[in-house]
Amino acid sequence: MKTVPKFLWVILAVVLFLLFAVVMMVRHPLPSSDTVTESKPIKLNFGDILDIAYNKESETVVLKVKIKSNLTKDLTVKQNYMNAWEFIKAYTDVKYKELTYWAVADMTDGTESKVIQFTVPEDAINNVLNGSILENQLGDHVTDLFLHPSLR
Repeated sequence: MKTVPKFLWVILAVVLFLLFAVVMMVRHPLPSSDTVTESKPIKLNFGDILDIAYNKESETVVLKVKIKSNLTKDLTVKQNYMNAWEFIKAYTDVKYKELTYWAVADMTDGTESKVIQFTVPEDAINNVLNGSILENQLGDHVTDLFLHPSLR
């Protein structure tokens, strides 16, 4: 009976390892931690994502964004609703019942401060996903709205 040369065993091991790595990259199971990194990059039109935190127990997502002011206070507020709407449409890797969105911006004194925060409840999330709430309508469906005094 012939024995298999060592280099063939090494090649087999490397091939199996690479196959396993490819399979693991293709699958996107939920991590065991409370923080989820999206499997596909999500680009917002009005700011940069600082953090996405997913709580598996409560099925909630907290989205933190860094924004810049827009031409008017009203447009600055509306751009955040559009960010949340875009995020809901793009972030479908996990099921969540509530989205808490908050944004920070650089103030005129050089500090960074929270400028807006709101919650998008489950029914609004579902209506965004099924097309019943359009991008410019999300602001009418949020709760727990906080606005920095400079945006009021």
